[in-house]
Amino acid sequence: MNSFKKSRRHFLKAGGALAAGAVIAPTRRGWGAGPAATPQATKLEQLSYADVQLLDGPMLEQFRQNHALFLNLNEDSLQKPFRPNELVRAVETASESSRRSVAAAP
Repeated sequence: MNSFKKSRRHFLKAGGALAAGAVIAPTRRGWGAGPAATPQATKLEQLSYADVQLLDGPMLEQFRQNHALFLNLNEDSLQKPFRPNELVRAVETASESSRRSVAAAP
């Protein structure tokens, strides 16, 4: 059998072992420069929403579109799945009658 012909399983095992060795090797003594040469990571801190300012660009435009979308959502349709069936019919009837009275107003 040809020694160069290997299966995918063998290839994945060898690749996994190589990746694991690359991760473990620098942390062991005698491999790499050691902990003294590793740079210190900067600690991340959580920001409040007031600390963030969007400049003109695609992110600000997306924020404005999302804001307008949420402000124009119909509250009754959002609450409908959480209401019992009797209450759903009552709210629908009330909203229809209020639409009729607004349309009939001079």
